[in-house]
Amino acid sequence: MYSLIRFIASEVPSASEQAILASVRQVLDQELRRKSTPPGPHRYRRVDCPVSEENKWDAHLLEVKAFLRAYSGIIRQASQGGLRVVLQATLYSSDIAGDKQYVCLTVCFDREVLSLLAELAMDLDVCAYAVG
Repeated sequence: MYSLIRFIASEVPSASEQAILASVRQVLDQELRRKSTPPGPHRYRRVDCPVSEENKWDAHLLEVKAFLRAYSGIIRQASQGGLRVVLQATLYSSDIAGDKQYVCLTVCFDREVLSLLAELAMDLDVCAYAVG
């Protein structure tokens, strides 16, 4: 499992969106001491930051909640400034037990996580990769 937060500006970012992205990069780079965006063509309009790589779902959710609370200020600033802010949870085939041919995937985000996302005006994306 892997979750990240993604701050996304419009296709052609305005000056204010660029300023917010710069602020997001500064906060996340300084506070987390990790590179928030790998080099690539999206760098000018998006900032990605790892949130959790914990493989146990309950522990994963705890890390997500802690991150959202710790960085609620910059998340609010970004969403109020017009950026799309997304929590992306990615599940890999190794995270899914059972017969790989017939997979039923259920992912449960508790009320607290959903409330935090709503309060911070964030979207939620869930990606699942499976080998059949």
